[in-house]
Amino acid sequence: MRRKAAAFLAIALSACGGLDPAESAVNAKEVERLFDDALEPPAVGITLGSYEDRSDGTFAPRARLAEVIYRAQVTGLLPIAADGVAGGWLVELTSTDVIRGGSLVPAVLEVEAPAGSPTALLVGNFRSSFERAHLLVFARRYTRPNDRFRWHVHTVADTAEAREMLERSAQ
Repeated sequence: MRRKAAAFLAIALSACGGLDPAESAVNAKEVERLFDDALEPPAVGITLGSYEDRSDGTFAPRARLAEVIYRAQVTGLLPIAADGVAGGWLVELTSTDVIRGGSLVPAVLEVEAPAGSPTALLVGNFRSSFERAHLLVFARRYTRPNDRFRWHVHTVADTAEAREMLERSAQ
């Protein structure tokens, strides 16, 4: 049951748009799965095993396919409502250290967790743990119909274990 709960909590916020057709060298569905705007439970202190024990094997592919990887701190949590339904969150991530991506790394990135989504529930239930949390952010750009792009991310807790895995995946 705990594994199911962890998997449930880590699934996507809401994804929008698709990949730029020029990015056809990678599997678009796989990229959308990996950059799912999700927050992993350990980012707010819920530990259900180490990264080494993870069976989904997504850390290394995210590290390989991310356009930018950086350390960030949660600097804002704003409750939001959509279509009159409260319970969503706008999460502001401020970059603190660039690992890969140089000038592409956004200084501030806002990620929306719609009401009812697993991430919104996680943020709502563990808000005090999440405020000012330090995260590793894996991000990739998606195009939108108006030819503008939007960042999609996946965040994990910025721990020594995660940084070590990131170094190993770069080799």
